[in-house]
Amino acid sequence: MYMTADVEAVKEDCQWQARGQFHRAPLGPLAIVVTIYLPTKRWRDWKNFNKLSIDAISGIISQDDRQ
Repeated sequence: MYMTADVEAVKEDCQWQARGQFHRAPLGPLAIVVTIYLPTKRWRDWKNFNKLSIDAISGIISQDDRQ
């Protein structure tokens, strides 16, 4: 998958945030709840919104994104 420089910067920021707040080994199975507030009611594909977050914490908070 190709990521623009802006998206890569957001992912890197998420990784720094996760590393700064989580100071132990990655967890085993877990559940993640993502709340997204959109500025308009325009339809969007919800699956893509949490993809970046889940990828960013992979190896930091979760073992990998396949869990």
